[in-house]
Amino acid sequence: MKKNILVVGLNAVIQKTIILPFFKEDAVIRANRYRVDAAGKATNVCRVLTQLGQNTACLTPVGIPNRQEFMDLAKSDNLTIIPVKNPVRIRNCYTLISQETGSATEVIVDEPELIEPQVETETLQIFTQALKESDVLIITGSKAKGFSEKIIPEMVKHAKEKGIIVFADYRGADLKNSFYSKQIRPDYIKINQDELKLTFPEFFKDLNQNHLEKSLDSLVKEYGNTYIITNGDQDTIYSSPDESGRCIPKMVKAINHVGCGDTFLAGLVDGILKRQTLKVSIDTAGNLAAKNALSLRPGDIWQAQDDKMNV
Repeated sequence: MKKNILVVGLNAVIQKTIILPFFKEDAVIRANRYRVDAAGKATNVCRVLTQLGQNTACLTPVGIPNRQEFMDLAKSDNLTIIPVKNPVRIRNCYTLISQETGSATEVIVDEPELIEPQVETETLQIFTQALKESDVLIITGSKAKGFSEKIIPEMVKHAKEKGIIVFADYRGADLKNSFYSKQIRPDYIKINQDELKLTFPEFFKDLNQNHLEKSLDSLVKEYGNTYIITNGDQDTIYSSPDESGRCIPKMVKAINHVGCGDTFLAGLVDGILKRQTLKVSIDTAGNLAAKNALSLRPGDIWQAQDDKMNV
């Protein structure tokens, strides 16, 4: 029986991916083509899990000024969005891909307005209702400006008190404050090495490999949960109460790296829910992330070949 997955992201995005013949400063460049997608880390995760056949919904704030555009884009990808209305526009991101060099540059444009306190209250109310129908919670990405440092830890606490599996892909105070006890904390944490050191400096004084693995073992013993540590094209290190080790990421000549981490997370969740071992889940997630790297759409494992042929 499939699980119901709730993905929460507190910073939605409208993503425009632009293909340029070349990229040069102080020049006028005519784009060859572009595409626009509903995006943001949670939306990307939701898209991949939907493509994998999982029952998935994404809860995210959607700004009233450009809400309809985001919702229409999400609908075109068959995504289930649980929207929280707020007066602040959804932020825009632009990915500039040079055909000449194959480089991809992402430009993130945050809106200057702050999320108002009542939006946080409404977000928690809608979250609490959505959680009643959920078996798995994924929280990923940064918060829009104005959300308090309490909101993400409160979501984790509420979910764990109901016995729901929690996957975390965020960092800093939001993550550290999500550790209440050995029972109330995220079950799976996907994070990169720099974010790990930033979040748990008392465990990770440096990031040499021996120290990293010993410190991971200490965290696992203290909290009984699982860690998946990425490091670009270097080995992915993982540690859980049952198994630990390394996986070598699959390397491809990327068209667009945006959404690869989100695709990895979705693949990881899918593998674990299918009762694969942690190592197999990570290897499968890496293969899916490689597929996404060949796609113009962020968080996508379906259209890679068509995109590759048309760039």
